Amino acid sequence: MPIKIVRTPNDPHHSRAVVYVFDPADRHRTNSPRPQGRMYRDKATGRMMLRPASPVSERDFFVGLDLAQSNDYTAIAIVRRTESGLIVPFLARTRGRPYPDIVASVADLMSRPELAGAKLIIDGTGVGRPVFDLLRAADLDPISVTITAGAKATGARRRFRVPKRDLVSAVLLALQAETLTIAPNIEHADDLRQELADMRAKITPAGNETYAAREGAHDDLVMALALAVWMAERAAR
Repeated sequence: MPIKIVRTPNDPHHSRAVVYVFDPADRHRTNSPRPQGRMYRDKATGRMMLRPASPVSERDFFVGLDLAQSNDYTAIAIVRRTESGLIVPFLARTRGRPYPDIVASVADLMSRPELAGAKLIIDGTGVGRPVFDLLRAADLDPISVTITAGAKATGARRRFRVPKRDLVSAVLLALQAETLTIAPNIEHADDLRQELADMRAKITPAGNETYAAREGAHDDLVMALALAVWMAERAAR
């Protein structure tokens, strides 16, 4: 389903909203193969070119875990990278559970045979730091992403600091390019679509762009998905 980002009228913060646009062609869209890869600008000609995608493992899975703060939800999103793009086959969320119980549930999920070798990426901001240690103690080898309001991603290996703008943009751009597909019949698919519609782009006092859910809305599923998509795209470079 195509989307577009529009400016919110009469908003002094220059907010922008995500809007879904119905495409009649979706009714009859086929799964015909499209060239896959990453776009880059050729230095000699200045033209945009397509760099072929690298071969993909059958078990190329990325699991994003957004941890709850206060009364929010903890959410999990699984992304599978295939030769035709990224697919979201699983979403889950929970609320009000102690972190040791959440770690046990994540360990049970990661033990599934189809997720052998999957990368677990967690929000390492705030409450994520002690949970990161619990996940390591459970031999889950998580990757920590501290979400910032800055302008540049830093870090390497298993610890990163990434602007929220970069994480959310990874999802929005993949949806726009139709390289990210959300399985239509999975639980919480409608909740995810609503969260995407509730996201707003804003400018921070430091002049950096960031994203946030509108007041009273949630963004846990979006952020869990964003963690998985960002890492999947990074791993493909």
